[in-house]
Amino acid sequence: MDVSTLKPLRYPAVCGSCGESLPRGTKAHWDKEARKATCASCLGLFDRGTAGASAARVGASRRQNHEDRVRKAHPRIGGLILALSGEPQSVRSWEVGSAGEAQLGARLDEFRDRGFGVLHDRRIPGSKANIDHLVVGPAGVFVIDAKRYTGKIERRDRGWIFERDWRLYVHGRDRTKVVTGMAKQVDAVKAALEPETSSVFAVLCFIDSEWGLLPQPLRFGAVHVMWPKALYDFLASDGPLDRADVERLERALATKLPVAK
Repeated sequence: MDVSTLKPLRYPAVCGSCGESLPRGTKAHWDKEARKATCASCLGLFDRGTAGASAARVGASRRQNHEDRVRKAHPRIGGLILALSGEPQSVRSWEVGSAGEAQLGARLDEFRDRGFGVLHDRRIPGSKANIDHLVVGPAGVFVIDAKRYTGKIERRDRGWIFERDWRLYVHGRDRTKVVTGMAKQVDAVKAALEPETSSVFAVLCFIDSEWGLLPQPLRFGAVHVMWPKALYDFLASDGPLDRADVERLERALATKLPVAK
């Protein structure tokens, strides 16, 4: 049985094997006669996800909404207006972000050949937000948020000598909000790992940004900020986890943090 053969549950259920709660929409095996669900983990299966899928869906939805509005406002020439005008920034930004996540995800998938666990586009329970990438390696679990912003990456101090206030700037704009937003993702991962324990690292990876001649990764509290090559080196850090640990943690994360829909 392959994970693609599993169907989303129409109603919340509990796995008859491990007792894990399965929210509506979770892919699982449903035994009609026994009226029992079995989760993918107990079947030895789980969906690793598709990098950039959520962003692609949002971009497609916004493009369709934009086209519908234009055609409704201009029934006769809506098609011509759309053909001659470019897509709005609200559409392009999601499509660009999706392509960036897919690009980074393809490179991260190569780590699976080295015994790493790699998951993409995971849903945060009770939220519309998602986690772009999760990588489990010898050093622990890496929560990776991919950003495809252009411009120079800077760390600026907006405080004063007795009270520092470090901010993340990209292309001259304060982007510190993306740093603080990592806390929700990390909390979700830690909750998903319980009762397992492992080091959890938060990483913001900027794909197309500028870092200067002698770049150095940045640190904002517990959040690491870096570019792809630096990320790959960071992932390869030594640590206490062996392959069995990695597989167990990957499976736990895949079960508790299902693919975003």
